Amino acid sequence: MDNEVSGLWWLVAIVASAVGAAMALYGIRQKASLPLVFGIAMSVIPMMASYGWAAAALFFAIGALFLLLRSYLSD
Repeated sequence: MDNEVSGLWWLVAIVASAVGAAMALYGIRQKASLPLVFGIAMSVIPMMASYGWAAAALFFAIGALFLLLRSYLSD
């Protein structure tokens, strides 16, 4: 990662961490493994991207995969 991080990366990192922490906390309290796993992934994986657009793409891809699996497993 460069010494200077873009504003988009910071924005995505903060939003992804907040949403991921909320999902993980929900998963812990409800004893549901799917939100717990995706909450941890949503918090950690976008932080591994060097660029803001890549972090945003990972964040939305993980969120879409969660919604897809949740709807698939609930039927």
